[in-house]
Amino acid sequence: TMLRGAKTDFPGQMAEIDRRLKEAFAAVPRDPALDTMAPTDLIALLDENAELMAPGSDGEPMRALLAEKLMALDLPKRADPLLTKLLRAAPYGPARAGFGATLATLRLREGDADGALLALSESNSADMGDAVRDRRALITARVEAQRGHVQAAVESLNGSQSAETDEARAAILEKAQDWPAARDALSALAARVVPATGTLDDAQLRIMLRLATAATRAGDDATLAGLRDKLRSRLGKGPQADLFRLLTAEPVRGTADLGRARAEMGLARAVTADMGAKKPAATTP
Repeated sequence: TMLRGAKTDFPGQMAEIDRRLKEAFAAVPRDPALDTMAPTDLIALLDENAELMAPGSDGEPMRALLAEKLMALDLPKRADPLLTKLLRAAPYGPARAGFGATLATLRLREGDADGALLALSESNSADMGDAVRDRRALITARVEAQRGHVQAAVESLNGSQSAETDEARAAILEKAQDWPAARDALSALAARVVPATGTLDDAQLRIMLRLATAATRAGDDATLAGLRDKLRSRLGKGPQADLFRLLTAEPVRGTADLGRARAEMGLARAVTADMGAKKPAATTP
């Protein structure tokens, strides 16, 4: 504040005062007080001093840090115009593309799908890293899926190679009940995150259970048989493992299978009882 006032009092020293203002603002990320600053004070600081940020790539670390701080404030209506200002100050290329993804994420959280796509279009660049490209593809896919454009949502993820994009693709197809496509997407996700050996943990088992469910609804006995043979000794215990065994059980083809079928019916009742026991008890008004 004193330096800003000095620009009025000493117009002949404006260049030196501007230099010192920029140095002071560049030191903000290293100030421990930044972590305890009230949200409204931080927003005011950024709003009043945004023009002091270094231009081009030199200002990228500062813009990235401030964008992270703004996203953590949970004040979207105040953060949006500041993030927009940061985006437009960034040069076209990776920095601007990253800000576009951050601003689009904020707007999508607030239910502004059109605004999210606008932020992406304002920051599009052929020059961006895979992580930023995947973030932007995920946002586009979520907007298209919300609008019921399943094919466009899936196509927007083409070329994105990460567990998160594989998960998004599978979830979109499961919700659309396109079971053959969901089976293929879940197979790709499983190949990425499920190890070739060892007992499956809960998260890995959930993915395989989703794959078995999609294969069941697609009428794909070959995939079910492959899952049964590959994973029968890696399932561990618990209701998820039991449900997987039921979904992948061999079909009953004759009287010789009746004993196994009765055992599976008992297992089904046990799974149902276990799942029911985990539900919260109903409360009376």
